[in-house]
Amino acid sequence: MDLNERNRHNKGYVTFRMVFDLSMGAFYILGGLFVIFSGRFQTRFGLSSPVYLSLGGLLLVYGSYRAYRGIRHIF
Repeated sequence: MDLNERNRHNKGYVTFRMVFDLSMGAFYILGGLFVIFSGRFQTRFGLSSPVYLSLGGLLLVYGSYRAYRGIRHIF
């Protein structure tokens, strides 16, 4: 059994990865929502609206993927 295989089957490592993926997924989702709705918070940084929507959408998609990876370990 090599080191990578042993780490994947280690319960502590799997639990750490699950919590880390869920928390990072939540962080990216909240960041995406903040970027999308940043006009309401008066925090524009001089970029056009399509750039904010694209970046926010990308963060939402990536955050959802990270959260899915964490949830996948639960079931």
